[in-house]
Amino acid sequence: MSAERGDEVSVCLLTYKRERLLPRTLDTVLAQSWKQMEVVISDDCSPDGTEEVCRRYAERDPRVKYFRNGTNLRYAGNQNAALARASNDLCAILHDGDLYHPDLIARWRELMVRHPSAGIAFCATEDLDLNGALRRTNLHSYDELVSGHGLLVDMLCRLDSPIFGIVMVRRSFVRAVGEFDPEFPVLADVDMWLRLLASYDAVYERRPSIKVSAREADHINNNRNARVLAELDRLKRKNIDRTFGKWPAARRALLATHRRLLLGQALRGLQSAAVRGEVANMMGMLSFMARTAFALDRGQGMQRDGDLPGNK
Repeated sequence: MSAERGDEVSVCLLTYKRERLLPRTLDTVLAQSWKQMEVVISDDCSPDGTEEVCRRYAERDPRVKYFRNGTNLRYAGNQNAALARASNDLCAILHDGDLYHPDLIARWRELMVRHPSAGIAFCATEDLDLNGALRRTNLHSYDELVSGHGLLVDMLCRLDSPIFGIVMVRRSFVRAVGEFDPEFPVLADVDMWLRLLASYDAVYERRPSIKVSAREADHINNNRNARVLAELDRLKRKNIDRTFGKWPAARRALLATHRRLLLGQALRGLQSAAVRGEVANMMGMLSFMARTAFALDRGQGMQRDGDLPGNK
């Protein structure tokens, strides 16, 4: 790719089979107040009319660069491909179907420039229902500059991720910690955020700047099933071992907290699967609960907070 060009930002838009929703997303991207940007569309081999939509936009706006993967690379692979195609260090990773505040890129860039220790920028979001109406606002009490270590521990002690999959990163920092890991087909972004936070800080925009569209009924992120829960288990355990392996007491404490949270989530998933009559998912949840309970029985109880290592 070409050399980086000072104030420019690379907007990496990941897309797959969103022909209907993609135009409104592209309209909000191209209407950003920060104009010095390239828009790298990384199409993960969509089988619908996504390519035609993207090529129309590329003809109208020279900032738009369309790329189509030769095969379907899945979530992690498409993110890696998009970053490899970018020309700048500051890269916003955006998703198709969602809507973006006109000042999102400008604000994220401002925060990243102001805080060079930050490897990731994220913001408050608004969840929309299938009719486009506001369903929920996801707002956190973080300061503008967030300690990477503190946020890392917070994320390891909860099931959800306060960092949505739409962020701005420093590509050089991503390269330093390694690419998005295809071992995690659904949650590769969460794994990346944890790895970045182990070495760098984060910045947070409190104004809700992303409207997250409701996902389709068959979207993989809607399937809160035993397979996704098992992936979350592998992800969290890998990052706990990676980050806290030198502090056995802290590692035991975090693993115990993590597994108790998983057990509760699996029970809720079992109840939900029973209501929907999903026999295979019920069996998967029961198996997962048995393994998790066995791990808890073999492990140590929660340690006191003082066992956690101090901030970096």
